[in-house]
Amino acid sequence: MGESYSKWLESEMAWVQELEHKMKKDAGKYYLLLPIAGAAVLGIIAVLSGGAGDLLHAVLRNALIGFVFGGVCIPLIYLLMLPALPVKKYAKSIKSEIEDVLSAEERENFAGQMLGAGGEVKCISWIDEEKLENKVRVSKDYVLHSSRMGIALVQLNRVQNIEEDVNEYTVTGRGGGFKVTQYVTVYELKFFYQKSADGGKRNWDRKLTFSSQEIRRQVLQGIKELSPEIF
Repeated sequence: MGESYSKWLESEMAWVQELEHKMKKDAGKYYLLLPIAGAAVLGIIAVLSGGAGDLLHAVLRNALIGFVFGGVCIPLIYLLMLPALPVKKYAKSIKSEIEDVLSAEERENFAGQMLGAGGEVKCISWIDEEKLENKVRVSKDYVLHSSRMGIALVQLNRVQNIEEDVNEYTVTGRGGGFKVTQYVTVYELKFFYQKSADGGKRNWDRKLTFSSQEIRRQVLQGIKELSPEIF
């Protein structure tokens, strides 16, 4: 592993570990409320049905049951949360997006550009709905989109054309016994590594998706400034 790539990889894993730490910390706040909520609910039930036996004894007994119930739920919920934690997913996406695609020499070039060696790097960052950082870095030859879900790499030195697109998706779920429908609009950049031989429409090779039109505009502007030859 080259020096530049090793240095870049170390910084990436430190970044995603910080995201994971924040996710665990935020989740921990809710976990601590489970025993208290369970104790409070069962205590109230004991008060409302306090005609039989010693009321104080009933409240304390139900409160203890609530604490035990919450204490049992915490590790179970934590186990269910493990697949959503980002560090392992991020490492896998680095392998599939970079290590399985770029040669050792290309990885060194990529890492050098991401670290700002020999050229400008534009970084566009924002906070998503989970209150976690997302970022896109643009260099002369690469675009790298990083989030808790992993990375997406575009090789600008292969891009022949870029198209903007907008899509609206319908997300249906249930809340409070009612069917809830949400409409989600996403703003896309589609990258084509080759032009169609007959001039017709062909499928995109890489696609970046954003929840904000302004973020997409900033990313596209960064590409125009650092790789104007594409346009």
